[in-house]
Amino acid sequence: MTKYKLVATAAAGIEALVGKELRNMGYDVQVENGKAFFEGDDYDIARTNIWLRTADRIKIIMGQFTAKTFDSLFEQTKAIPWEKILPVDAEFPVSGKSVKSTLHSVPNCQSIVKKAIVNRLSEAYHRRTHLPESGALYPIEVAILKDVVTLTIDTSGTSLFKRGYRTEKGGAPLKENMAAALVMLTSWYPDKPFYDPTCGSGTIPIEAALIGKNIAPGLNRSFAAEKWTFFTPGVFDKVREEARKERDKREILMRFNQFRDKCNGDWKPDWSTSEEKKYCIALFPRTGLCAISEDVFSSSLTLFGHFKKVNDCKRAIDLFGDEIKRLWVDE
Repeated sequence: MTKYKLVATAAAGIEALVGKELRNMGYDVQVENGKAFFEGDDYDIARTNIWLRTADRIKIIMGQFTAKTFDSLFEQTKAIPWEKILPVDAEFPVSGKSVKSTLHSVPNCQSIVKKAIVNRLSEAYHRRTHLPESGALYPIEVAILKDVVTLTIDTSGTSLFKRGYRTEKGGAPLKENMAAALVMLTSWYPDKPFYDPTCGSGTIPIEAALIGKNIAPGLNRSFAAEKWTFFTPGVFDKVREEARKERDKREILMRFNQFRDKCNGDWKPDWSTSEEKKYCIALFPRTGLCAISEDVFSSSLTLFGHFKKVNDCKRAIDLFGDEIKRLWVDE
């Protein structure tokens, strides 16, 4: 797959949280004001769109250059290989913003960028008439800061704070990604109660519940990039299926831990002695079978436990064995 320079945009002040999320997902990140830069392919675009809780949008950086005249803006925009992403029928509206720059007229900058892209695509696709723009949406932005132009394509479509669960809103609703950021800034952990006495419409508790149950925030919504012709077919569906699996894992672990704690009562494993017997469920990677193990320590095994009594461990296998094998057997 092709690697792209990507940027996750965020509200000012929470870009560090976006950067932390991306690092936890395994990406190398550079954080600036309201932005977190990283690299990735089609899979990474789908994964970050579906999983990031505090970001606004995921954008592909098509080009970055210095421009102080409209001619320079036109020529450098036209030099970018837009045809690698935009098909002949692409609908590509251009939005813009300019801060502390010589080219301060945003409408003129939008018009010039649009014209440059049209010229490039017309030459690439050998078109003499107008481009139809009847296909999928490719939202383009021209952002100019201190004469440095950044051209991006938005892969998200509607902002990522729109999770899909809010059907009505009050007079001053809190954005879902901001609510998630507030939860992530606290010392709360999913195994503890969460209390918000002034929750209003409940955005903060809902986001806490999504975090606690490890439910991807973008699991039940669509994205602009899903309709792009150059995108790997089915990549968003693949990431959604992986997200459902992660959600189901968290759910079964919560039920398993509740059962284990109820069985064990006040008993806790004493790891300072080998005389005390401890029982757990071991998932063997090759056979995918659950077996009772006593004091097993192996990096090649996935362990679920520990229990004080062997009979409780056997009951756990009867209750959870099939689900454990289904969700962990391929790892």
